[in-house]
Amino acid sequence: MARETTQSIQPVAFHLIEAGLDHPLVAMRFPDEWRAPLQQLAMLSSERGSERPSSFRIQSLNAAIAAFTPQLFVSPGQAYRSDDPWLIATEEIRPDKILRIVRAWLAEHYSARSELAEAYDTAFEAIRDEDLVWEPFQLSPNQEPSENNTARVDSLGYAALPAFVANALVKRDVRIQVGPQECRLVRVPVAQDRAELQTWPPVYVESENGRRGAYSYVIGISLQTLAGVPRPRIHLTYGVRRWRLDPLRTPDRLFLPGKEGRTVYLRHPQALTGVPQSSHFTRAVIDGVFVGENQRVPVWRDARGGDSQPDWCCAART
Repeated sequence: MARETTQSIQPVAFHLIEAGLDHPLVAMRFPDEWRAPLQQLAMLSSERGSERPSSFRIQSLNAAIAAFTPQLFVSPGQAYRSDDPWLIATEEIRPDKILRIVRAWLAEHYSARSELAEAYDTAFEAIRDEDLVWEPFQLSPNQEPSENNTARVDSLGYAALPAFVANALVKRDVRIQVGPQECRLVRVPVAQDRAELQTWPPVYVESENGRRGAYSYVIGISLQTLAGVPRPRIHLTYGVRRWRLDPLRTPDRLFLPGKEGRTVYLRHPQALTGVPQSSHFTRAVIDGVFVGENQRVPVWRDARGGDSQPDWCCAART
């Protein structure tokens, strides 16, 4: 018997209407006062003899902030330049809330190393909530085109405009029919120049041999330009993310790749740090580490899953 299917049109590209982007936002620059002490910590903790310049772990800090602050509009920036926005949000987040996350991240990465004690104390005291200042911010997608009439977009636009579309879909509680159920859309972390949504919760299916599986639909959102076209376009891609249902660990075996680890998506089921429950997932990796000749144990590659693991909504990707 043939399965019933629903025929629908999937949009793959469209232009943004300028009037629809009149949405008040706020932005924050990375405090210059924080750079030197954090850079010093990174230098002291780097491997000796390394020729690469040391930099503090801005990506893991950004991921922690994004996981606990649903008001963030785009994933935090790299903060290499003091005049570029670091955080862009739909509303101001209390600086003391951001400071709590930053100090927790700092303690997780550096407080346990005795040789870093002095530099850690200096950095801990240097980061203050009065250094965190919000300013009004406005999206400007339609700039004057280049000489060949191609749309001109600054680097921030490639991250901010896809995020605008993703946030609008989440805020409007758009549902997608996935198999027998309607699923909400949630944000998941990706590279800086795009946004990504996935359906949640997963849809569970059973194959003919009785084996259960789970999956989510994934929507990738990016900003593209075409030669000779004066307006940028939003492009959409579609895919499927399959979730692992089998245990990663049994009493006598650990099912983790040797080098790549296993990507895990995390979202806390309740509100934290005085803000609403996040519509964003964060992402971490579990590695299998040898503790003896023949025994491996799971270890979080980063600090986000660590102590809070029992309270997190956790899904491992296949």
